[in-house]
Amino acid sequence: MSELRWVGSLLIHLSMLPAVAFVVIYAVLVRWRQTRLGPFVLALTSTLAAVLLLTSIGQFAFRMAPWFLILRLVVFAAVPVVLYWQLWILIRTQVGVRRLRLSRKHNPPEEGL
Repeated sequence: MSELRWVGSLLIHLSMLPAVAFVVIYAVLVRWRQTRLGPFVLALTSTLAAVLLLTSIGQFAFRMAPWFLILRLVVFAAVPVVLYWQLWILIRTQVGVRRLRLSRKHNPPEEGL
């Protein structure tokens, strides 16, 4: 069983590195403020990176320090926030697409225009 724990820990560390790198590169190089989904992408990936980073650090140190537990609570509280944000974006876009399809179905464009 300890081998499985070791492999799981290794996967956390291996996942944390590209997650943090993505957030840093995206925040610095991409014009994320200029798109509708840019802030969401940054928030979602930042939350994932923070969860992985805290989990990774917690395996080595600070696991029971009060400040670490508070930081962990704040970071994990962001998870449902960004997931509900993601759900809201999905519903909003699908409702919009559906309305557009229904509008086109009931009001087809005139020929020759």
